[in-house]
Amino acid sequence: MNTAETTVSPELERCIQLVIFLGSRLLESGAESNLIRELMLRTSRIMGADDTEISLSSSSMVLTIYKNSKWTTLTSRCPERGVNMNVVTQLQQAVVHCERGDITRDEMEHRIKNVSSKRYPLWITVPAIGLSCAFFSLLAGGDIPVFITTFIAASVGRIIFTVLSRDRFNPVIGSFAAAFVCTLLAGLAMMAHLGREPETAVYSAVLMLVPGFPLVNSFSDMLKGFKNMGVARLVSATLLTLATALGILAAMGTLGI
Repeated sequence: MNTAETTVSPELERCIQLVIFLGSRLLESGAESNLIRELMLRTSRIMGADDTEISLSSSSMVLTIYKNSKWTTLTSRCPERGVNMNVVTQLQQAVVHCERGDITRDEMEHRIKNVSSKRYPLWITVPAIGLSCAFFSLLAGGDIPVFITTFIAASVGRIIFTVLSRDRFNPVIGSFAAAFVCTLLAGLAMMAHLGREPETAVYSAVLMLVPGFPLVNSFSDMLKGFKNMGVARLVSATLLTLATALGILAAMGTLGI
């Protein structure tokens, strides 16, 4: 982060540091742009700012705050950390509770700076995602063998995607690798003629890779006036979809199906 002034009053520095920290965590966690801007403005008012200007981009933000006849500007890089609505909810609740008078300004600041990034463990998310894809295969006409195949393929794919994400691999690589493995496992079952309509498992297993949240946010941003953010998120979601499609094609080419 860089300041536009070399000397800043303690109150102004505290205000801008807190607001840009809040905004950065929201942007990194996949919150929609309108919510990010609204919570940053509300937090700056709580901290006593007279005026606030915010500029958002897909991976960074610029914040200018005017208070007590002084102003300062901060820029912050916001690397994508994947969708985490737990973080978004905690930050939103901290601001709302302070506005209602349930907590003090200091308590709000403490909650924002100590927000938990805890995610659900693999032993919960993997079976849940595997079952969701497997039940879709039943709805699409599959039977129990197809259900089991889809569950295994989707679960293994999710493990691969999560492990690569935690190791800081590009999400495009994670989507390609997960789609390749999912299709490979489902394709082997298809070649072995397991169950009724075994091809159902091929497209059911990769459903967990559809970037639904980024797509919804991209259109929401564009409709609410954040066109640059919306286009950036749409491009990102499109790249993930393309990587998934290439992974499927690569696996099908490998198996010759």
